[in-house]
Amino acid sequence: HPRDRRQAGGAGAQGPQVTSTIRPMAADDRPYVLETWRRSMQQKSRKNQRDVSHSRANRARERLADEHRVLVASVADGSIIGWICYTPLRSSSVVHYLYVRASFRAHTKNHDSRVSRDLMEAAGVDLAKPVLATKPVTARGRMVAASNGIRPHEVEQAEVMP
Repeated sequence: HPRDRRQAGGAGAQGPQVTSTIRPMAADDRPYVLETWRRSMQQKSRKNQRDVSHSRANRARERLADEHRVLVASVADGSIIGWICYTPLRSSSVVHYLYVRASFRAHTKNHDSRVSRDLMEAAGVDLAKPVLATKPVTARGRMVAASNGIRPHEVEQAEVMP
């Protein structure tokens, strides 16, 4: 069921409050989720100057989005402001990828990113423990996690994917 949340929005700690709804990904959300995931990883690959097989990576993302769970956070006009791809476990969930639109990210280390936290909580992630995340957790991901008091613990995808 969709859940309404108060979200921190705008550029930084003084951004306006907006209400968002967290809900399962719908079929018409899938292209946006996959495209933002692809672009995000492509930017990270360029920054790290890695040689990445994009077609293989795209297939892996499609498989994750289709075979595991995806929740999206959207605002009243239906725009998606964030999403999480995850695998639920008994005690917590494994995060495969978490995306928050730039204008809704926290830009100061003292400001809690409610969109990220709300998505993880809705996915069943126990934020009191180290957060299980499939490899690789990017440097930016580690920085964002640390600024929100979240400790990622990397696991191999093969451990959670058949």
